[in-house]
Amino acid sequence: MFANIGGAGRTGHDYDNHWEGDRLVWYGKTNSRKGQPIIDEMLSGDYPVLIFTRTKDRDPFVYEGSGYAYNNTDESPVKVWWDIELEMLEEEVSVIINTVSGPEAPDDKERKAAIIYKRSRNGQNRLKKKQLDVYDGQCCITGCGVMQVLKACHIEPHYLRGNNHSSNGLLMRADVHDLFDAGLIAIDPDTLEVHISDHLIGSEYEALDGVVVRTRNDGQRPDREALNERWDKFVRRVVV
Repeated sequence: MFANIGGAGRTGHDYDNHWEGDRLVWYGKTNSRKGQPIIDEMLSGDYPVLIFTRTKDRDPFVYEGSGYAYNNTDESPVKVWWDIELEMLEEEVSVIINTVSGPEAPDDKERKAAIIYKRSRNGQNRLKKKQLDVYDGQCCITGCGVMQVLKACHIEPHYLRGNNHSSNGLLMRADVHDLFDAGLIAIDPDTLEVHISDHLIGSEYEALDGVVVRTRNDGQRPDREALNERWDKFVRRVVV
């Protein structure tokens, strides 16, 4: 699957493909919908969907990893949230996407190649182990200690630089992790106080508003600059 992020592709279609944390939000073609064989196969989870993205029309596509549908909407075009798994060694590979023949002569043949940057995510497991250690096996916001639902959350999204330093991580319960990635909760970089979006007022998550992030037992602090990036986006949404 090839997705343009934040801009139109060569066909001129401009879909609102974007990242929510480490999760890709993708729109199918104009008339795509559930019930079409290719869409149903992609959503089935029976096969990994290889996902490629780029942010500029003339840039090479970047290989993000194998995607598995986390959620989708029953509308047209179909909208899918993709979880992406990356467990590959870093290397650069040229791949032929397709060959387009021109209408006049063989000289017009154009080869479109994508450079695939296979980013390593081997540090993900080590990051979670570190977060479990420094937060005493508890969600840094809710205090939940059920290991099966705890996730290592990247403050600066992994797809930007692959930053697995422990200061770029927070240990969160899975649902809180999703809210953080979606920009529905944010952490004040100065006070480490949690703030919620208006969308969560009246929900069970309203109780998180004002909670101060748990202190790490090693005395270190979450990356302030990375928190600030998230915080600025959150504040801009609130103001708008």
